[in-house]
Amino acid sequence: MCCTRSSTRRGAANPNGSTTALRSYVLGALGVLKVATADQLQRLLRPGAVSNKAVRQALGDLALHGLVASDGNTRARHKTVSYVVRRVRRL
Repeated sequence: MCCTRSSTRRGAANPNGSTTALRSYVLGALGVLKVATADQLQRLLRPGAVSNKAVRQALGDLALHGLVASDGNTRARHKTVSYVVRRVRRL
């Protein structure tokens, strides 16, 4: 099996394969901006990147954990996302 790549395995917690650092940057940016598109986040967090695929992967993993939610689309049909604020219940 010379052609298998074990380094590309994705964990069960983050099946889209995003890194912890990028997820934290995306959450931090959404904490300030409140609502943004993946393209806007990519231009803010990774200005030299050609594609916004890594940001979309991070948003997908964060959505699986219930930390971000899609708000809809812009006129240019870009999907918008926002940070989901969870209320902490006191015991």
